[in-house]
Amino acid sequence: MKKSIITKITAAFVLMIMCLACLVGCSAISIDIDTNADVTGNGTLAVQKGNYLYFVNGYTAISDMKTGDNKGGNQYSAIYRAKLDANGNLTYDEDGKLQNTERIVDKIVGFDKTQLYIFGDYIYYATPNIRKPDDDSNRFKITDFYSAKLNGENKSLVYRTPKASDSTDYQFYVTENNSNASKKQVYLSVYQEKELVIINCSTKDKIYSVENVDSCVMPEAKNYLAENNAVSVQNQTIYYTRDASEQEASTGNVLASIKLGEKTENIIAKGTNTYAVSYFVNGGLLYTEKDEHDSSYYKVADFAQDGSLNISNARQVIATENVNGLIYLCDYENPFYAGVVYKNSESGLTYLNGNGETKVLFDGEKVTALCFEKNYVYAYDADNSIYRINVLNDISVKIYDTKAKKDIEDEESETWPNPYFDAAKNFSVNGNYTYFFVKYTGDDEDDNGYYLNRVKISSADGQAELVGVLLEKHIKTPEVEEE
Repeated sequence: MKKSIITKITAAFVLMIMCLACLVGCSAISIDIDTNADVTGNGTLAVQKGNYLYFVNGYTAISDMKTGDNKGGNQYSAIYRAKLDANGNLTYDEDGKLQNTERIVDKIVGFDKTQLYIFGDYIYYATPNIRKPDDDSNRFKITDFYSAKLNGENKSLVYRTPKASDSTDYQFYVTENNSNASKKQVYLSVYQEKELVIINCSTKDKIYSVENVDSCVMPEAKNYLAENNAVSVQNQTIYYTRDASEQEASTGNVLASIKLGEKTENIIAKGTNTYAVSYFVNGGLLYTEKDEHDSSYYKVADFAQDGSLNISNARQVIATENVNGLIYLCDYENPFYAGVVYKNSESGLTYLNGNGETKVLFDGEKVTALCFEKNYVYAYDADNSIYRINVLNDISVKIYDTKAKKDIEDEESETWPNPYFDAAKNFSVNGNYTYFFVKYTGDDEDDNGYYLNRVKISSADGQAELVGVLLEKHIKTPEVEEE
């Protein structure tokens, strides 16, 4: 008699792992495109449109890529989609195989700059360029931006960054056309190597470009209401600081903004002070201002009804010397009175409310923030366990525990799989779920795969759900021992 000892991934998905061993891809199905469905999660790892979830299957680090990896045909870190059931859940067959799923983009999309966007019938994404730059150490660091129809057809290059960079920042937006309110325009904004550019995704034209940019914040708009999309003036405006020109005769720099679709810069402040923009929420801008005496503070400015920034009434928040690099502006209250969450000089997370009262979060223990949503900070500890911390009452919930046993009845059971965060990137929140990549290793211990998982925030057990399709080489063959 033989006994199988199976390496488990999660308790809830033992059957899936057993039956995925022969699975390399998903069976192709025909999924209708629901043009009028709303979208949630733009800019994240998994975007939901109507009854379908579009997701990045796996993660590939640029440093691990090889020539030819991104010519097409990729099954691992490509874009897939799955039909959800009536309750919004992913469905699996009796063998644990994800149902109603197909690959729609076969290029590498899961990499250091993973963000998906859906507007209308099209999905927008970034992918590493396959050409080899002059400097071999920079290969694959040139980024291509594409659009494709939701069924994977009509792939089109929107923009290619001119330089190789590790710090490229970007966002896709949809706005109403100024001349035709019924027609919406999709724009791409890219900040790279001190240059900010805005591209019209339909015409591929560079609408706006500004150089010598020192800092830039791009508003995020996760949700898109297809029937009545009302993009706020604030969410159509990008804020940045740049060097002052000789004509401007300024000893400091310039704080400015540009509205999507327009070509005229709006100068907000200039003179003897030096500015840097830090964080944006709908209704408020967090920035630093250093005067001629080198006194530097974080400040918050809110917006007038016409969308202009009220910098003359900006509120001084905290001296920059007390902040250790990380700071968020809360967006659950009036921005002018909103508090901030920041990393203090002792590396702990601290909440400073609008009345100037401070509170150290998480009992002062060291955690690294992943993102901020409303009044919640998502963070991870040294074990990569994930927490959701309410900054108002400092109540923290461990939503994913890497030290928890998969099966408490099995003393030899391994702990839950370890999330993979690349410099606190590749983590996102969409609705009731957090998404992140988890490491999977097959029989070859040197060949790892990082596949998308998600955890339901309200779940009591905190178990991760595998979202995607494992390649056969990343599935460990069950060991067999003779009795």
